[in-house]
Amino acid sequence: MSITIPWSIRREGHFDITDLEIDPARTGLLVVDVQRGYTERRLGVGLALDAFPDVRDYYYGRLESVVLPNIVRLIEVFRRHALEVVFTRQAFQMEDGRDVPAWNWRRQQIGTPGSPLFWAGSPETELIEELAQPTDLLVDKASAGPFATSALDQYLRNLGIENVVVAGLLTNVAVETAARDAGDCGYNAIGVEDACVAYTELEHSESMNSASWWVAKSTSFVIDMLDGALGA
Repeated sequence: MSITIPWSIRREGHFDITDLEIDPARTGLLVVDVQRGYTERRLGVGLALDAFPDVRDYYYGRLESVVLPNIVRLIEVFRRHALEVVFTRQAFQMEDGRDVPAWNWRRQQIGTPGSPLFWAGSPETELIEELAQPTDLLVDKASAGPFATSALDQYLRNLGIENVVVAGLLTNVAVETAARDAGDCGYNAIGVEDACVAYTELEHSESMNSASWWVAKSTSFVIDMLDGALGA
């Protein structure tokens, strides 16, 4: 059953769609890169962030107190309504990183402490255990956004998903890219403002405030939308 939900916020000089008709039962949750290399303070990027205490404290503070709890809330609601939960992880497939694009300067950091790029066989690529289930779809990617270097688009279409709710890490990198690419592929894409984090508050807010081909909503908005349409 389709419902109409508030969509874009009216902005001066823009032709915005303020309301959109969607089918809530065809909604999927895309949890982006919530893996140990980005969530544990003494692993992966945590080793590099020690050099930037202000960034480290903001990032992990928001991640642990706001973002992860809201991702758990979203996952619980999607599972309760028997909706798909899909995980992506940043994981290059060749141990020396040859499958990472040559233009990506981070490729030069592969194998160094604090590198933000992880080989699929490393602990940094492991998902947080309490989030994923063995039956969930897990998609590896060697790029910021999952659509560019995986079959995610085909998987979502096979699953009958029309509306993609995006949460995870980092707001202005993988989350924003995933949401924009989802919109560009024809999905109704929602980035969840309080279920993602960047390294700074400014980077996070600028990404959310400049959303294009997708919209920014809150965890509560998504939960209320699904519970209201599919039953609490």
